Amino acid sequence: MLSRYLLQQKPVVKTAQNLAEVNGPETLIGPGAKEGTVPTDLDQETGLARLELLGKLEGID
Repeated sequence: MLSRYLLQQKPVVKTAQNLAEVNGPETLIGPGAKEGTVPTDLDQETGLARLELLGKLEGID
């Protein structure tokens, strides 16, 4: 029973805020906007679009 519970647990993955923090596709999901605010591209972008945006923010084309 405990082993099934442990297998179902997924590690908490932090959203990458810069290129150095990118560690797989799970980190390329934007956090979304806070309630009552207008989301920015950095809040919304996911996947390759987010990777490209993080690169542009660091001066890499």
